Amino acid sequence: CSTGFLFFVCFAFSLTVGGRPFLVDAGTFAYHTERAWRHYFRGTSAHNTVMIDGEDQSVFGGPFLWLQHAAATVDEFVCSAEKQVLVAHHDGYRRLADPVRHRRTWLYHTASATLAICDELLCSGAHTAEIFWHFAPECQVACAGGCVVAAREGVRVELQPADGLAVTLVRGRTPEEGGDRPLGWISGGFDLKDPATTVVLTRRIRGNTRLNSLIRISDA
Repeated sequence: CSTGFLFFVCFAFSLTVGGRPFLVDAGTFAYHTERAWRHYFRGTSAHNTVMIDGEDQSVFGGPFLWLQHAAATVDEFVCSAEKQVLVAHHDGYRRLADPVRHRRTWLYHTASATLAICDELLCSGAHTAEIFWHFAPECQVACAGGCVVAAREGVRVELQPADGLAVTLVRGRTPEEGGDRPLGWISGGFDLKDPATTVVLTRRIRGNTRLNSLIRISDA
């Protein structure tokens, strides 16, 4: 498992098992053209992180212009043979009328091959929270028994979402079908894009909320 902060998209991360990509970064696709696609591929919903009220963490001003950048701060990092822990928060949603502070904790247990992810949303009012999980195009993804299961080449990754989250699987939705936001696409290079399954977990929250997700890795 690898984790990282992407350029102005906080707390997105990728997951590779035995050299096989499962959770992936969506890529770039275009720079100066295809405005809706450019907005999507660099936006929050194209990454494995949390979106609040349909707003991006950072504010765009043009194809290469940013008016406001989300800033991430690492609160804790622990790495041992038994477990790896990363805790961080960002301020991208401080601009909302009711500001939201997003704090994410990753806890990976080596022996059980499980990754626990806790998204803490600190706020006072009501908001819509969406968590996006972008799977590689090679993955076969389906809902089973309240979980999302992705499989490829003898490996199985099971995502167990927090209680109360609505689960939607989206693959290859175009701007015409989804208003101004495509969804369910991966770009492997400039001017290239392929449909891939994106899992969207949605919940209406009020006040401070914790959303826990658990990823289990096993043989298929």
